[in-house]
Amino acid sequence: MDNAFWTVERVAEFLVLKPNTIRQIAPEGRSPSYKIDSQWRFDAQQVRPWLESHSIHARAALSQQDRSGA
Repeated sequence: MDNAFWTVERVAEFLVLKPNTIRQIAPEGRSPSYKIDSQWRFDAQQVRPWLESHSIHARAALSQQDRSGA
């Protein structure tokens, strides 16, 4: 991984989601994220295992949410 912590934009790029979707997920505690001041950061080493730990149904729901513009 290139950095210890990723920005919302980097996580969105990696997961092929919109940054707003990542911003919605982060405060819900459903991702390996930390809020520093007013910005979210994600532990780069935990993003892939976090994604892999979720079922295909959860990933499909996130993908559907992103396509609907939510």
